[in-house]
Amino acid sequence: ERKREREKERKREREKERRIFIYPKGKLGLEIANLLAFCGFNNIYFIDDSVCEISLESYKHNDDDIVLISSRKNYFILAKNLKDRNISYIDGCDFVANELNLYFSKFDKSKIIACIIAGRAGSKHRGYIEKILKDSGVMVVFLCTNAKERYDAKDRIGNSVSLILEDKEILSRINFFSVVISESSERFHPSVTSVQLTHSFSSGTDLLVNKNYPAYIRSFFDNNDYIIVSSKTQQKAYEYMIDNVYSVYDPPYYKLLPLGAPTLDRYKNIKIKKYYNNSVLLAPNSVYCDYDSIESLILFLIDEYNIIYRPHPNQRKDKINVDIVGKFKNHKNFVYDDSVKISNDLIMQTPILITNLSSLSYTYVMATRSPCIIFSQKEVNPNPEIQIIANNVAEVGKAIKYISDNREDLMYKISNYIRDDVFNFGSSSEVIADFLISILNYKMC
Repeated sequence: ERKREREKERKREREKERRIFIYPKGKLGLEIANLLAFCGFNNIYFIDDSVCEISLESYKHNDDDIVLISSRKNYFILAKNLKDRNISYIDGCDFVANELNLYFSKFDKSKIIACIIAGRAGSKHRGYIEKILKDSGVMVVFLCTNAKERYDAKDRIGNSVSLILEDKEILSRINFFSVVISESSERFHPSVTSVQLTHSFSSGTDLLVNKNYPAYIRSFFDNNDYIIVSSKTQQKAYEYMIDNVYSVYDPPYYKLLPLGAPTLDRYKNIKIKKYYNNSVLLAPNSVYCDYDSIESLILFLIDEYNIIYRPHPNQRKDKINVDIVGKFKNHKNFVYDDSVKISNDLIMQTPILITNLSSLSYTYVMATRSPCIIFSQKEVNPNPEIQIIANNVAEVGKAIKYISDNREDLMYKISNYIRDDVFNFGSSSEVIADFLISILNYKMC
């Protein structure tokens, strides 16, 4: 048996010395090349008809070559080109997926969980889940959609294996892991159990108002086995959508897991000793406002309050925010905060939050036990227990005064909201990690 295994391994090593030609050299081709290099292939080349030196006409075929087609859009055109020349070919996505599965076969599949990194702030919305999994002996493999997201998540990845894998067709073919923490609506191999953990604490809650059921929300349910739910409000919203979208014969209520929001865990032990009313945290989302509204608000507040300006992370390079920072950056009462995540030091300063309807309008409120002001030029659906609507700068001023005068009473009100609505506040990372480990164990006999 050992002899057969050694022979099989030697054969695999000889395979990796064969010449690989990827046709064409596009975005997918480069991704396949990088993944094959990770798997140990040493002789990787490209065929590309847009570059004379490496065109199919210039290619000198050897029978030992492996030719991979790396385009779904033009697959059959490229396949015809090769077949007309009697050149054998393989689907590049199939080939690289198989090689990845073979590479990881040396590890115990019953101890591997994959983790998708495909979003803002290095996927810090996962709290301590990955750390708990690693500490429990689970091998976490990080699948990142690009180099920047892998860099942003470097603290979470640590010494774990990480791959840049953006192509959905490759992702749907790999199954060296049996459980995956997904970001949104990725498609996985049928044998993989996917557990979706959304970036936003408030994701889906607007379904109760607009009732348009965007396709991306439904795709969460269609492409994932389970959806982690942060609060009773979110669960109600998802159930409402299920009632109105899915057949009465097959409603996927079972997919909803009331396990909480790990992004909140770091706030559990924050104790606000004193509230300060001399500053505001202005965190606009330009989807809900424009330059004139932000500028007028800053001009209204800046002589009386210190303004910490923190636009939405995905919009910091938008013209609106670049212009705002450029205009006010030298003002003594203006500070621009472009940190990845709000620091605990800033939270302890308890600036009054002015924002639009977003996850921050929930998470920051729970961290400080103080309501926020929703300043929006579009119709929104605020939660009156923790959010105060203001349609103009005068109403913002009144809301700031109301919060400043009633901090202690509002603190108790929000504490009760957390107790009554949020699942597993402060401990959801541990609860979710335990769930993932349990299904990992149950999948393997």
